[in-house]
Amino acid sequence: MMYLSGSKLREVIEFIEQDSDSIFCEQMKVGESLNTEVLPTETDDYIENIHKPYVLYQKNENVTQAKINLEFVEGANYSGHSSSHAGSSLNDEFKAKANSCLSEANKHMYDPATGKRLEIVLDSSAPKQEIEIGAHNHRSNSGEYNPNIECSAIVHEVLHLLGLKDSYREEQSGYTMSDAGDLEFHSNLSEAIGVEIKFDQVNGNSVLVKDPSSDKTYSLKSDCRSIGPMFSIMSDNQTTWQRSIDGGRSLLSSAHFNKIVYPGCKTKNYYYDLCTKEDDNGTLKNKPTSGQCLKNTDSFCNDSNFSKYISHGYQNQVEPVPYE
Repeated sequence: MMYLSGSKLREVIEFIEQDSDSIFCEQMKVGESLNTEVLPTETDDYIENIHKPYVLYQKNENVTQAKINLEFVEGANYSGHSSSHAGSSLNDEFKAKANSCLSEANKHMYDPATGKRLEIVLDSSAPKQEIEIGAHNHRSNSGEYNPNIECSAIVHEVLHLLGLKDSYREEQSGYTMSDAGDLEFHSNLSEAIGVEIKFDQVNGNSVLVKDPSSDKTYSLKSDCRSIGPMFSIMSDNQTTWQRSIDGGRSLLSSAHFNKIVYPGCKTKNYYYDLCTKEDDNGTLKNKPTSGQCLKNTDSFCNDSNFSKYISHGYQNQVEPVPYE
């Protein structure tokens, strides 16, 4: 196994700003590894930060591994869970569960355009990512799991750690802002304000609405997000998981595969990075610099075109390399 370090690492970093495509757009040689911590975090407006560092390893000509190191701990709101492994620690039990889910997912992770495979494996040599186990009523995210989290959700959240972004329309969590500018987050916005959330039917954004019963304005979280197809693991993980298990289709589109396997390649990831860089932006929090969502100013990133872009990556699937 070969790691980039020392003078070679400095050489790579010097080349990044000059021509990242010449380094990171080619498949690694068999046996080579790359820790994504060496990749640039800001080279221009369209290169998205790596969400969390991981290690890429070229297993063979047709299989690239993404190695992650998950450490599970009790969160502040941890309320216990039903253990199926007597005597096991919480960390050991959830590692075993994650490993089992990823092993099943790896059978269905490949680039539909080339058939080349991605394997996500737990490896203690990769940078450690701490994940809290929270309450039973908690909505899982990449840093905190519901104790009863299912495989489809684990895979979805792990893919966030590898740089993929959500592509579903947020219909639950959001923010209220008082006239004084005080911002408050609500995991269930409709329940918090007692008002049904409204959508702009033209562009799919939530409408900034003044609550007539208070001094607050409200908006859903991430309403600048470009919306992808429903059969994407980043849109509807449960349906997509079952669809792949039943029909043998890839859990990933080509855009997803390229983002994980070639995370520093501008050419392969230009449109994905462009259209997902405002994933966390909303009308009330993290407002876009322009004052408008990118998907409303760049036609490629509007919901319809972004969905077609991701969908295209699932079409014309070639026969994948046999899973071993």
